[in-house]
Amino acid sequence: MDGPGVEGNWRRQDRFLTRQPIVHTFDYPDGMAGGMNKRGSFGSMADRVARGRKNRETSHSAPRLKHCWVTDRHGRLPGLLLEWERRQDGFYGRVVHAVLDERGEWIVAEEWLPAELLEPVHDARPEGGSA
Repeated sequence: MDGPGVEGNWRRQDRFLTRQPIVHTFDYPDGMAGGMNKRGSFGSMADRVARGRKNRETSHSAPRLKHCWVTDRHGRLPGLLLEWERRQDGFYGRVVHAVLDERGEWIVAEEWLPAELLEPVHDARPEGGSA
C-alpha cells in the first residue's frame, strides 16, 4: 500500500499499518574481520591489541624531561634538563631555560651548563612560594 506519505515496505495488519522488517543476509567468503575469533594472519583482536602495546613500548620515544633549577647571575630559575654529557672537566647538562637578553627581555635558551649550576626539583613549589 503506497500513497502520499506512506513509503517503504508497509502491510496492513488488522486496522493498523505496520512496517515489515527488511532483513539482509550477507555472505562473506573469507569471513568478517575483527572480533575475538582468529581469522587470517592477523590473529584475534586481543592479539592485535597486545602487539600494538608492545610496539609502542619498544618504539623510540622522546627522552624523559626533568625539571631542574638553573642558578646563574639572575638567580635561581626553573629549567628543563634534556640530557647529561660527561666531559673531561665533569658533567654537563643540556638545559632549556629562560635568560635575559641584551635588551632586558626574557627569552628561552638551550645550552650546555656545568652540573654545579643545576639542581634537581624535589618540590613543585619554588623556595618561598605558595601553593
